[in-house]
Amino acid sequence: MHKNILLFHFKSRIKNQIRLVFLISVILPVLALGTFSAFHIRNLMLEHYTEQIRSESIRVNSILFELTTSIYTSIEPISLNTSYMSLLGSDFHGEDYQETYKELCSHMNYLQKNTAAVSFMHIYTDNPNIKSNSVVSYINDYSAEDWYQNMPKGSWASWERSTRKTGHDQEITELCLIKKFGIASDRYSAYMVLCLDNNYLRNRIEQNSYEIMASVDNTTLFYSSNYNNLEALLPVSGDFKKEYYNYTGPASVNGRTGLTNILSFKSYKTNNNFYVSASDYSAYFDINRFTLLYTTIILLLTIIPSIIIMLFSAFFSRRTNTLKRAMHQASLGDYDIIDHFRGDDELSDTFHDLKATVEAIKENTALYYEARINNQKLINKQQQMEYNMLASQINPHFLYNTLETIRVQALSEHCMDVVSSINLLGKSMRYVLENTGTNTTTLERELDYIKTYLAIQKLRFGDRVNSVFEIGSDCDISSIYILPLLLQPIVENAIIHGIEDIYGKGYITIHIEKKGRYLFISIRDNGIGMDTETLQNIRKNLEENEQNNTKSIGLYNINQRIKLFYGKPYGLTLDSRKDNGTTITLSLPYSIIFREGETWNDNF
Repeated sequence: MHKNILLFHFKSRIKNQIRLVFLISVILPVLALGTFSAFHIRNLMLEHYTEQIRSESIRVNSILFELTTSIYTSIEPISLNTSYMSLLGSDFHGEDYQETYKELCSHMNYLQKNTAAVSFMHIYTDNPNIKSNSVVSYINDYSAEDWYQNMPKGSWASWERSTRKTGHDQEITELCLIKKFGIASDRYSAYMVLCLDNNYLRNRIEQNSYEIMASVDNTTLFYSSNYNNLEALLPVSGDFKKEYYNYTGPASVNGRTGLTNILSFKSYKTNNNFYVSASDYSAYFDINRFTLLYTTIILLLTIIPSIIIMLFSAFFSRRTNTLKRAMHQASLGDYDIIDHFRGDDELSDTFHDLKATVEAIKENTALYYEARINNQKLINKQQQMEYNMLASQINPHFLYNTLETIRVQALSEHCMDVVSSINLLGKSMRYVLENTGTNTTTLERELDYIKTYLAIQKLRFGDRVNSVFEIGSDCDISSIYILPLLLQPIVENAIIHGIEDIYGKGYITIHIEKKGRYLFISIRDNGIGMDTETLQNIRKNLEENEQNNTKSIGLYNINQRIKLFYGKPYGLTLDSRKDNGTTITLSLPYSIIFREGETWNDNF
């Protein structure tokens, strides 16, 4: 395995070797150490926040346990007083009754005034013999009271979340203790209802930024540091039937997730379980922020050196490849290598030695090729002389004179059709020979040649070939210059593939117009036209001609000739419909100044 790694290392490119060494010796150790440190510190932070939130839950638990216990014990002298129980359960109306009643009311008023934690304290009884006042009330039906509805059936004492209305008809939610009097009468019953003051609870509990929530028997919250959550339940689910419940972890309230600890305790002398939840919504944010910061630092410590080593290895590799290419060129006999080499080290020294060797070889090669060139010049001169001798034997005037002799003979024999045909053929050949090898001709001369060509075709096809020339009023054809011999192949294509197979009159319309810096020449026929597939194939062949497509090779050559001479914005376009003719349009630069021997330039 170790040998395979070394073999791969030494067989790879230099830049890859540098990067592999850097990856193994630097990047991987830094990433491993950084990842371990990030997880370790993250766990330490989570333990710290967990310990804090558990301490807060324990503190609030202790406050509630102490408060509920002290409240319960404070009312026992009233709820267990036999005189009070006898008063509430009998029909007796003597003087003792009045004294006991006054003592009960006094005891209630004293307890309510001297207990800051109590906001409301009252006795309810269904005994009609008991007079109602500020602390004692006769009530005919308990079921209408909120505290009675929440109290478990058969229970003598219970803490419940209850809602009551204040003197200003304002509805408030409080934690209430409902204690049933032990009356030895089946006819009457009595309950003491005591409510804890919310402001007192808030002053005792809220000492920091944690969100505290509390409930009894996992019912709707009776306390929350956020008023908007009072109608909610505890933020996590679980087996709340256990006598002691303990949960630590994430919990979400109103879309916010925080580190939460929930603890429970069993209340004094009741069957109630209290649940206290403490949440820190900044814990996960702080932990994640630190993790992100630490991860970012680790990434920067790896990415920045990696970029530096990548750039250095790429630069070093480019210099090595430059030297390699120069040596490879020289080995193939190409001595035109670069003149300068970046750097000042051993590679630079090697390149300078190569350059000196190449210069020496070039000098020797130059001497050799100079001798060969001189010898070839002699051979070429001799061949040129032989070519000139052959070319001088073919005199164009001989061809013209021969045609003229035939024309005179036909004239003497009164063969006027032959005379006309020979005259048109001679005129056509003269134009072709005169413009062979030239770059430009006037549009007027080109159109004269087309008219001559159409006249020859009319002799062949008769009335099936007719022509119309439409020249724009702003086109001075005698001053417009174009490439010679552009239009004849297109006109020929219109005759052969357009109107040759029709039986009626065929028309070829040549329309010339100027638009801005463009000259448009449209050649339209009323022939058989093309279907969509054929048209698309010919349009495609204008750019990439297929050698076996003889119908479009002429158009391809014209299109390429225009683009090579004038530029890519110019060329041919086709439009055709089946049985409705074909139109081929040449787009050329509108030029009225052109000198023989010049190539096209947009400044003309």
